[in-house]
Amino acid sequence: MPFSPEPTESILYPAPFVPTEHHRLVISNKRVVQFSPDAAANFPIAEFPMDKIEHVGRMSERPSATLGIIAAIIGVLFLIGFAVKVLPAVMYAGVSDKGGAATGDSPEDPESGIEGRDSNDENPFAEKDEEEKESVKEKADKKMKKLKEVKFGIPPLNEDVVVGLFCLLGGVIALIVGRVSYNKQEHFIFCRVGEIVYRVQVETPIQQTSVLATIQAAQQAIRR
Repeated sequence: MPFSPEPTESILYPAPFVPTEHHRLVISNKRVVQFSPDAAANFPIAEFPMDKIEHVGRMSERPSATLGIIAAIIGVLFLIGFAVKVLPAVMYAGVSDKGGAATGDSPEDPESGIEGRDSNDENPFAEKDEEEKESVKEKADKKMKKLKEVKFGIPPLNEDVVVGLFCLLGGVIALIVGRVSYNKQEHFIFCRVGEIVYRVQVETPIQQTSVLATIQAAQQAIRR
């Protein structure tokens, strides 16, 4: 049933008040009435007199904050997987086949491998000993040489690139879901009447402030 004000009762919220419309909350100078969210039913689910309200306040909470944080962490992990799978391929995708000869990948490179046997073939630890004797400067020179060979380009569509692209898509979706879930807020006005606390849900912080100010102003008018 819609709200029916008494002869000496004035509607404070909402303003303007339209009797034929569905209002989830109606505040007058005498009472607060909360209606069901269903406009078809339109029946009161809570009603309490204004002069019986002992305390009124407001609160906001994030019901999906935990879900948002978990989704954001999953999104970051997916993006790390994308970088691991795709970034190495992109870094050397621009290197031509001729450039491979300078890196020792070509079979014509004398350092890429020598057929036959030498004295070190009899000692399985010879290669390890040579690596241990290699100076820090030589290691740094090799790393610097490898960095100079970096040339970004579009890599071929292999298995790693496909997996990386799926990781990128999953990461973006997870981050969007995480942000939306974390930013979702619910706003309430709570009124304590004796030992009962009524929670009145509102849509926005502006509406929350308006309802709180209306109830406090009505209480001050009654006490005068």
